Amino acid sequence: MQSRKVGLYANMSSTDVYPVNLKTVCTLIKEGRWESGINTLPKEKLPCFTVSGVFKGAKTQDNLETSSNILSLDIDNFSSLDGVMGVLARIRPHIYSYFKSASGKGLCVLVAIDDFEGVGDFKQIYEAIYYEVTDLNDHSKF
Repeated sequence: MQSRKVGLYANMSSTDVYPVNLKTVCTLIKEGRWESGINTLPKEKLPCFTVSGVFKGAKTQDNLETSSNILSLDIDNFSSLDGVMGVLARIRPHIYSYFKSASGKGLCVLVAIDDFEGVGDFKQIYEAIYYEVTDLNDHSKF
């Protein structure tokens, strides 16, 4: 798995960015590094990261210094979150990582987009992956 850099921030209003490896962030999330804060802090005070890469200044496309080639899908309202997570892990080779959302009621899926040939538009890639993944919600086995 290639090294992918993302920007880590102390909270949503912070402008001080700390470039870190996405794998490290995912590991810390899965180990519960910020779990106590999720239960006690307002959402805007929680640490956050920019999935798409590292930005210099405002988080706009023009200020993207290093792209991670990752997009994030936030999926909510599944009847069986654990069932969906298991299916995604088995059948979606382009998924980089996934974890429960901060609310605990949804799923955050990180998708590697560097292997999608012939689609140059980020919006097209996002929509294609989003509809493919959210279609899992319609399967009766969950």
